[in-house]
Amino acid sequence: MRKLFPVIFIFFLISLFSLKFLFLLPIVFIPLFFVRRKDFILFFIIFITIGIIRSGFFAFPSFENPETDTLMGKVVSFEKRTSLEIKTEYGRVTVYKNRIYDLKPFDEVEVRGEFINDFGGNPGEESFILYSISKNSILKFYAKDIRVRKRNDSIISRIRNRINSNLNLLPEKYSFVRGIFMGGGSIEREIKEKFKYAGVMHLLAVSGLHLSILSMFLSFIFPPILVVVILFLYLSLILFPVSAVRAFIMISVYLIGKSFYRDVDTVNSLLFGAMIILFINPLSIISPSFLLTFLATFSIISIMSSVRSRLKQLLLVSPVSLFGVFPVSIYYFPIFSLIFFISNIVTSPIFTLFLPITFVITLLSLIDKNFIFLIEFPADIFIKVVDFFSKTPISYIGIKKPHLSFIVSYLLLFLIVVLRKNWNIRISFEKVIFVFLIVVITFSFIYPYYVERNTLKVVFFDVGEGDSIFLKLPSGKTILIDGGGTLNDRKVSPGERVLDSLKRMGINRLDMMIFTHEDADHIEGLFHVIDKELVKSIYGPHVSLREIGRRLIIIGKEKGVRFFPLKRGDILNLDKDTKLYVLNPVEDGKNYGRANDNNNSLFLVLRHKEFSLVLSGDVEKEGLNEICEVFPELITNVNVYKVSHHGSRFSLSEEFFNLMSPEVSVVSVGPNRFGHPSQSIIDSLIKVGSKVYRTDLDGAIELMVYEEKMIIRRYN
Repeated sequence: MRKLFPVIFIFFLISLFSLKFLFLLPIVFIPLFFVRRKDFILFFIIFITIGIIRSGFFAFPSFENPETDTLMGKVVSFEKRTSLEIKTEYGRVTVYKNRIYDLKPFDEVEVRGEFINDFGGNPGEESFILYSISKNSILKFYAKDIRVRKRNDSIISRIRNRINSNLNLLPEKYSFVRGIFMGGGSIEREIKEKFKYAGVMHLLAVSGLHLSILSMFLSFIFPPILVVVILFLYLSLILFPVSAVRAFIMISVYLIGKSFYRDVDTVNSLLFGAMIILFINPLSIISPSFLLTFLATFSIISIMSSVRSRLKQLLLVSPVSLFGVFPVSIYYFPIFSLIFFISNIVTSPIFTLFLPITFVITLLSLIDKNFIFLIEFPADIFIKVVDFFSKTPISYIGIKKPHLSFIVSYLLLFLIVVLRKNWNIRISFEKVIFVFLIVVITFSFIYPYYVERNTLKVVFFDVGEGDSIFLKLPSGKTILIDGGGTLNDRKVSPGERVLDSLKRMGINRLDMMIFTHEDADHIEGLFHVIDKELVKSIYGPHVSLREIGRRLIIIGKEKGVRFFPLKRGDILNLDKDTKLYVLNPVEDGKNYGRANDNNNSLFLVLRHKEFSLVLSGDVEKEGLNEICEVFPELITNVNVYKVSHHGSRFSLSEEFFNLMSPEVSVVSVGPNRFGHPSQSIIDSLIKVGSKVYRTDLDGAIELMVYEEKMIIRRYN
């Protein structure tokens, strides 16, 4: 086989760089299937290297939106109630819709609407961009109307619709069964939250775990080739989700190899399957689903092969898989479940039984729909176990996204630990490398925390048409000012996005939460934050509160969070070098002789050493002019200005702008019908020498202030 290796490699290079020679692919791969593991791993590393080069040159998609208001394509997946994916000439496009349409998978549709810019966002959301790129699905389209041009009426489609109809007969509390078996459907928000906080959210999407369990179950009954056929038919029912297809390829390679060659090397099978996936789509190398599936399977195969006891295998499978996926998991999703090990040790054996039972009962329901109700008993047991773990206090924490060197070093260390028996490495050298990698891993993990010490951090979140600002002081104190609200162009709750970003930034507690006033686009998202018990204290304007403000304060009181009213003249000493000045509203709440909620907004000035930040809420022109007269010394020559009222023309004050002359201005804005931001506002700010950033164009804006330096980062 060693003599064949150069020949195989040459054919491989030809087939890799020219699709005309794609028919040579099986000839290249089949001999490799029987190569010794050590040689195969070397080849796999070469394959990955060339694949990365190929993906960089040939496969990276364009971020330009096509100039069209009509899309033609096939429905390929239903991601949520408010969105679906269609396959078009531009690749996969995520289509957002604002009403229910009678659509079925693989229906040919015509969609009228407009493309929307959705390439950036908030800290921690970069993983979603990479995920979209790996699926060639970076384009987003807002649908005004969807028309079906041709129905898909295949046998598979009719069976799928029948199964979905039967599953819909179950009570809503069992809606998670649809996600577990069909990989989609509308699952109650409360149910999703339970799975998330229990650390078993991965069970709600059909993945490699699901196919592995089903293949093990089916292998007891059917020969390997028939198992592959059954799994393929199952994938066609659930619309070939990408993560499941990848797992199917890996499992099929092993099962087919076992049919023709009994002593199949499981690691070779896994690598072989991965090579096929990466050949088809080189950008899978940045897909979290591919990386997580591959690393989890690789760690289980490599480590568990030496464990003989079935009981130990059952107890160790979850911790071992976590060991493999940990670096990629916290890089893409920096939220760590504190009870992951325990909850998965308990739920894994239950789920291993529950999934095959669901599979059999669902198929029986095709004969008689009443069979579907047999799922209720096992489903009830399973959800009670999940519910128990979800109620554990502080079940997960956010971890700051580590440096990329952390992943590289961790995976190298992982390879040394797992493969040391297969490589003739001298013990002394191995120890040196081992210690070196431990040091690098430790440093790269704590580096993001280290660089922020003695630094003031300000983040203007992208929450669409709304405001949300996060402050982290050098002392470590954390403050959230407003939380956005109402659905934005991504059809995701801004409060959820803010909370997720905080977790991904490693923020697990807020010392202060401030609402500037009670408009929904400022206060609504804070309910999601306070519901997770992250807040120590609430601050707001000292004026007569409306129902929404009173409700937030009551919820806080129930959770032991005290409310502190703020009025003009208040000064908060945040730490030894930082003060927060309250310039508005006046004590009686009747600003400028008129009842105007916007002019009753909090107007705040943050002073940190020589740095100044003006946060003006939604205060309008008359309020800004009056503040100029009363507090000129606090708003002269500021560093950063959060533009009032999303850049509304009613907040245009030449006097105010001239006095401030802000170095940087940030407009927190999204798609709207009010004409925000007004061009006159932008022009006036540029006129006084200000650099203007907009969250709708630039994504979140992050400021890092250290001594006299200010570093600005845009997330778009």
